[in-house]
This record gives sequence, C-alpha cells and structure tokens, in this order.
Amino acid sequence: MRQIFVWICVAAIFSANGCKRQSHTGVSVDSSFRPFVPSNVVAISGVDFDALRKTTLYQRHEAAIRAHGFDAMVERLGIDPRRDVNKFLIVWNGKQPLVMVKGRFDQETIGTKLVSLGATRTSYQEYTLFLQKNQPNQLAVGFIEGNLMLAGPLASVQEAIEAHSNGLGGIPDVLKEDLEKLPADDQIWEVSRGPLLENIPLRQDVESALSNIATYVSRTRAGFAVASGVRFDSEIICISDAGAKRVRDAIRGSVGLARLATNNNNLDLLRLWDAVKIVQDGPIVDLSADLAPDLADTLLANASEFGKRAREELQQR
Repeated sequence: MRQIFVWICVAAIFSANGCKRQSHTGVSVDSSFRPFVPSNVVAISGVDFDALRKTTLYQRHEAAIRAHGFDAMVERLGIDPRRDVNKFLIVWNGKQPLVMVKGRFDQETIGTKLVSLGATRTSYQEYTLFLQKNQPNQLAVGFIEGNLMLAGPLASVQEAIEAHSNGLGGIPDVLKEDLEKLPADDQIWEVSRGPLLENIPLRQDVESALSNIATYVSRTRAGFAVASGVRFDSEIICISDAGAKRVRDAIRGSVGLARLATNNNNLDLLRLWDAVKIVQDGPIVDLSADLAPDLADTLLANASEFGKRAREELQQR
C-alpha cells in the first residue's frame, strides 16, 4: 500500500514542472472523480496517464520506464501503473490527502494481495475497503464501481464516499476558477488555495526552509504538457508584492546555485537551467520553461540528481 502512495507522490511532484501557452481553455476533472471530491478541499492535482502514454517523449523513454522497478509493484500489489491506470487525482483538505485512481483493476486479485500484506477486509456503506491493521491513522483502499479506486487515510476515504452518497461532491468554485485558467492540453496539473504547506507533515529541517517563502503564497496553479518535449507554466500568487519578491528571489537563488554547481563541460544541463524563466508581475511569480526534446531527455536522465540537490539546498536554507 505504501508503494502506491510513493508512486502517486512522485507523479504529483512532477506536476510542478513545464511552459507558457497563449490559449487558456481550461482543464476538466474527470466526471468519475467529481462526485467523490469533498467540498472542503483546498488543493487538487491530476495526471492523465492515457494522454501521457501517447506522447513522443513517453514512447522514447518507454523501455527505461518499464525497467524502473514496476515489476515488483505488480508482483506485490497486482497493479501496473504503466498499463492499468488511466487517470488519477489527488485532493487535499488541509489535513489529509485522498487519491482517486481510474483504471482497469482486478479487485479480487488486488484485494487478495493486500490481505496477504496484512490488510483487513471490511465494508463501508455498499463499498469494500481494505485497511491497515492496528494503525492509529489507518490507510484504506476502496474499490468503487469497478474502475475507480480510492486510497488514503480512512477518514478521507469515508468523507469522499459520504460526499457521493449525499450528492454533495464536486470541485469547489474557488478551485474551478484556477482550473479554467489552465491550458486544456496539460496532462499533469495542480491548483491550490490557502497557505502552501499548512498541515502537511514534513521533516523539521525541510519545513523550516520552506516556511521562509510558503507563508507568502496564497494560491498556486501549474500545468505540465508533454509532447516531443516539455512545456510548463506555473503561477504562484502571493499575499503582496513584497511577498512575491521574496518568493521570486528564493527561486532564482535556488536555480542560480544549481547552475553554479553544474560542471561547465555539461552543456545540456547548463542549457536546461538557462531555459527556466522566473518573472514577477506584482503579487504573481511566473515560473516557466519550454524544453526542446533533447533538453527534456536531459531532464529525465538527471531527475534523481535534481531531487538530491533540491533536498540539499532546502537543508542549507
């Protein structure tokens, strides 16, 4: 069960990377998900895996993706994200996450494997849930109508089911406004309202570092579009012009340090850092990039190294 959450969180992190586009026609949340979205959510992130698998970039790297340890997940949980997942959505209510996955699931196979890993089978309303045993904040996996799976803390899963049963589920209007401003071709995206890191459990050193800028952020929206390369645009809306300046300077400093740490002989990585654009317009910080196919390949090849540098940078701030 933990492997599912690790995989989902990694994909969510990638939603903060891609370019600026002129036509804004809006992102639509899949109709299977909407009735289960509680009205109190403050952040939503989505990934369209069906669309990603059709891209030239994915097909160029398909062999590497298939060799990236997913076979162990298939053996352990009976689900292969490379094949079985169509779309997923992560929602955050300010206290707990909830993951919704749409795909092709063999409920009996997955349920049997979860039970073999120590989960208990129970029911809530008309749905079957699988729970961790003897955990104070139990994680739950529930199967809904054959092709929809909910996963998260038990309270979050129950809240989603109740929202559906009571006819109260749906995307809050404040988040709809930001979804409508994202390009429709974004395969990965996120929108949020409220303090950026409020109630998110982080290591103390990381939380301390991010708190220097997170308190200035009131809203975010980001889109990641993949074709043969990568296009990205992220808008960070701050509480004031002065707060936006702090956020802009922090991002510029991190990118600048990363560029200084790059060997001058590594021209691809230097071009990658140079492709990142950071612009402040009043209370808004726009972070964007337009990566040609060769730079997108460099990004994927160095993804683990970028993550390591980011963690080191956060620990030093």
